[in-house]
Amino acid sequence: MGELLGQSIVIENVGAAAGMAGGARVAKAAPDGYTLLIGNTGTHAFNQSLYKKPLYDAAADFEPVGLVSESPRILIARKDLPADNLPQFIAYLKANEKTAQFGSAGVGSGTHLPCVLSTSRSG
Repeated sequence: MGELLGQSIVIENVGAAAGMAGGARVAKAAPDGYTLLIGNTGTHAFNQSLYKKPLYDAAADFEPVGLVSESPRILIARKDLPADNLPQFIAYLKANEKTAQFGSAGVGSGTHLPCVLSTSRSG
């Protein structure tokens, strides 16, 4: 991007609260066109409804510039997991619910909520 714009670009990856910490920094920054956010469903949809007092108003504090990428969700597991398809995977989870775990980017993130939805739908 720096070559395209003909100037240096500084990237700050501010993690925490499923993107809300970084989003709040951008929302409060001077509207000079130099501070941008790569937002997602977590930062601009999920967090707005999960938290009673979100750190910013996604609809009012930001102006969309363009779609940069699409991010479908896929379910992956270790190769040695004894399940070859979704029904076997669900059966495995039910049989091992006390020890089964999943990883996500944090509460309310685009990786957390699909796991919660899968859990609630599969029982």
